[in-house]
Amino acid sequence: ICCFLFITYKKRVYNIMKKLLSFLLIISFVFTAFAVKPATNYSVAEFSGNATLEYKGSINEDADGNAVVKHGFSTRIGGVSEGIYSSMNLSFSRGDDENAVCENYRRMAEALGVKEEMFVRSVQTHTTNVHKVTLENMKEELQDVDGLITDVPDICLVTSYADCVPLYFVDPVHRAIGLSHSGWRGTVGKIGQETLRKMKVEYGTNSKDVIAAIGPSICQDCYEVSEDVAEAFARELDLLWPLA
Repeated sequence: ICCFLFITYKKRVYNIMKKLLSFLLIISFVFTAFAVKPATNYSVAEFSGNATLEYKGSINEDADGNAVVKHGFSTRIGGVSEGIYSSMNLSFSRGDDENAVCENYRRMAEALGVKEEMFVRSVQTHTTNVHKVTLENMKEELQDVDGLITDVPDICLVTSYADCVPLYFVDPVHRAIGLSHSGWRGTVGKIGQETLRKMKVEYGTNSKDVIAAIGPSICQDCYEVSEDVAEAFARELDLLWPLA
């Protein structure tokens, strides 16, 4: 899947409505390590009737529903790719027809209500590297980048996932956003914390003001890890290993 997050216009947020997403995998790690307040007051958007998007929502400024931030994530349906890529493939690096991928992004842009040329993607390699996106650098080829931040309206941050964890961050005070790809290496490396640190440096973000959410990912029951991975978490998080 791909996850999407963008600022629609730059106004002060007065009223944040309930709940962006409610997936709880590693939620304790996120809120314990980063001191981010849980999402207790923002909008639940309906699951989209458009097959292109599984979920589309917004954070609203007021009761009239003027969206300040929009977000969503894709599924495999709703696109034009064929065969093993069927059908909403959004990767240019897996051998799919480039024209089909471009059409899939066009459909995604239409579903989200964003311009195609405002999508910003990176080559993710399970790092903790976080990149600040501006109008001046948004067309650069981003290698080894697993987190994106911006405060520019209409720039749409895009990150890609198989079973890893999407992390959404919204700073309603400084009107800045972040979207990070957190696999087990990124989680051990605290990419969520690094994203917040970068937002603080660039925008003055205070983690206590941030609304955070976790996107769809593999569940605990389906994710078996080897002992070296478990030991890496134990060392980083000061857990006793083996666990009782």
